[in-house]
Amino acid sequence: MRIAAAVEGKELSDTIAPHIGAASHILIMDTDSVSFQVKENRIDPSLAQGSGLQTCRNVIEFGAELLITGACGPRAYRKLEASGIRVVPGAGEAAGNMIRRVIDNEHSPSQGPGEIIETTSAETAE
Repeated sequence: MRIAAAVEGKELSDTIAPHIGAASHILIMDTDSVSFQVKENRIDPSLAQGSGLQTCRNVIEFGAELLITGACGPRAYRKLEASGIRVVPGAGEAAGNMIRRVIDNEHSPSQGPGEIIETTSAETAE
């Protein structure tokens, strides 16, 4: 499985962005080959579509099957859903921790667009 994480940095220790379009980078974990890549989340402010939709385009292009992100607007959410990409909320959590939770099946899928879930340090310690 290819798991994407919309992050505010380039490392597994960096946090999931609060909104899909706010991610500076997309981390891609391939669980089959146990490989890890960092891709720049290229956003062009001159385009009519917003940063969330542009991030969706990038995630689709990177071949992700699941995206861990913060809030996701309705158009971006529908675009991901139509592409078969599941969305898991995880704003504020370290990307590596959220990826591990997905691999261990200890995550909650998004209930729809706009959802943002921030975890607390108590949840992280569990």
